[in-house]
Amino acid sequence: MIDKSYYASLAVLSLLTDPFTHMSEDSFLLGLEAYKNKDYASAIEHLQLVDAEQWDAQLYLGMSYYMIGRHVDARTKFAHMRDHCPALPLREKALTAYLMVNSKIRQTEQLKKDEDELTVEW
Repeated sequence: MIDKSYYASLAVLSLLTDPFTHMSEDSFLLGLEAYKNKDYASAIEHLQLVDAEQWDAQLYLGMSYYMIGRHVDARTKFAHMRDHCPALPLREKALTAYLMVNSKIRQTEQLKKDEDELTVEW
């Protein structure tokens, strides 16, 4: 579970050093709130504004893509995290999510292929 006070502290600190980081933290918190409320389109809108190396935000972005059916975008996000995230627990979650999404994409492709074959037979 993510502690909001931790991110609030980061936001205050970032105001002292870099005002653009503050905007990124706001976007993360708004995206996280939207995700928790199952408003995945809004979550995507906010989380896309967060620094690409804020790995927890990227994980939520990938899950938001998945939840609205953008499976290829989700797979791409999780693959990037699997290959580049320095935090082992998040990298492991990304790998698990990648495998899940990749399986879903393969199932969808196989169903489409089966439907096409049935259509040809008729």
